[in-house]
Amino acid sequence: DSPYNYTWHIPFTYTTNAERVDKVIILTEKENIVKLSKPATWIKANNDFRMYYITNYDLVGWKKLYHQLVTDHTIFTTTDRIQMLSDLLSLVTADRLDITFPLQFLTYMKKEKEFGPWKLATEHWHHLMNRMSPAEKFAAKIYARDLIDEALKDVVQLNTSFNKPIKERLLQFLLVETGIAVDHPVAEEFIDKLGDISSGATEEGPEPGIVYLQKLRRAQTDKKYWTELLETLPDLKDPDEISETYQILCDTNNATALKALLESSLKGSEDVQQDVLAIISKIKPEIVWKFFRKNYFRYYEAYGKS
Repeated sequence: DSPYNYTWHIPFTYTTNAERVDKVIILTEKENIVKLSKPATWIKANNDFRMYYITNYDLVGWKKLYHQLVTDHTIFTTTDRIQMLSDLLSLVTADRLDITFPLQFLTYMKKEKEFGPWKLATEHWHHLMNRMSPAEKFAAKIYARDLIDEALKDVVQLNTSFNKPIKERLLQFLLVETGIAVDHPVAEEFIDKLGDISSGATEEGPEPGIVYLQKLRRAQTDKKYWTELLETLPDLKDPDEISETYQILCDTNNATALKALLESSLKGSEDVQQDVLAIISKIKPEIVWKFFRKNYFRYYEAYGKS
């Protein structure tokens, strides 16, 4: 409903277990009836995410889609699977759906092999984690470790060089990074077994993503290394390397370390200050807020009235 009584015509396409209809049907009323040419047990709207709107189903409709995904998720295109996840998790984020059923829906992903659905799901997952209490986060980590277990064990069998296909490289990096975030032992063992951190990536050696994960893993387990990374910041010149280093330093739940990082960021450029505030606010928003209030005039001096 719009406060200005605006209405929109909805371009509707759909897929059922019996047929796929790509011919656009324009829905012009608040309630519309679409007659199916063949009997169906489930229906999924907006083929291949071509139209920009979110689709919500009643619980029975969502459960039928879930059971089809569990039975054979490849009956839907990868884009359709991304769209269903996007719709469902966007509704949760907007507090339009309780999270209970979506947690069940996500379990189909134990068989998911494509990068796109995993990328979408992990982005929403991180956002939802930031809204959870410590007790909820603890339970969520256990849930996430089980969810990614099978896919993670598959990708760590792949080599770590530039030579593998880009889709495999992206999925490996994403799942190992997620595994480290939720303390999955397979991800931690994978990074630890790679040995010493490379000074860089070559076609023969690890790709940049794996080098990054090695640094991330070491920074989480070695306080001395974390401090050494912090001390290197003033000497770094490459913007990408600076950004990557801040990202690694921010990825810790050590409140004292995060405060030290915020203090250090005030000596950096305006872009660095904003990046660090944004990154840490996703991890520990209360620390950022307290630090910003305490140092308000220092930020005001840097930014003025802008």
